[in-house]
Amino acid sequence: IASTDGNTMALTNGCVCCQIGDDLSAALIQVLESGVPFDAVVVEASGVSDPWRIAQIGRADPGLSLDGVIVLVDASSVLAHSRDPMLSDTLERQLRAADLIVVNQTDRASATERQAVRQWVAQVAGPTPQFETTEAQVPLPMLSGLAGPVTPGEPMAVGHVCEPGCAHDHDHSHALGPDA
Repeated sequence: IASTDGNTMALTNGCVCCQIGDDLSAALIQVLESGVPFDAVVVEASGVSDPWRIAQIGRADPGLSLDGVIVLVDASSVLAHSRDPMLSDTLERQLRAADLIVVNQTDRASATERQAVRQWVAQVAGPTPQFETTEAQVPLPMLSGLAGPVTPGEPMAVGHVCEPGCAHDHDHSHALGPDA
């Protein structure tokens, strides 16, 4: 562990994906053995990481459970990156591992670009829920337990909170309601 600040730990090697296990496992063990109660452990991976491999470390201990894998997509640049032969496989693997895809920076993409991003994400990730936003603003309840599926190509809009009777075709028993 390189440093701690409040409830945040920075790992030393900077890449939990490449060194899968050592630093992250030690950090999780420290959290579990600290005796300090916690609501959640969030592992933020960036760049070319493999989120599913990282999530498997947390599943190795019965004291932890996986709420899900959230993948952040930059609406203003993801299509260009998807055409890069050095990045395309990694991007697609990340999207296929996701339980929720947050399409960020929608304010930097035109309506046509946003529609193309929706279609590309749906083509790669199938029915995985998409949430469109700016400045990575995602309702906290959506990050815990994750949202139920939405119709591909029809992502939830910024500020949309699913309630019984909403127009989206999904199971409301997993939707976010006003008491979520």
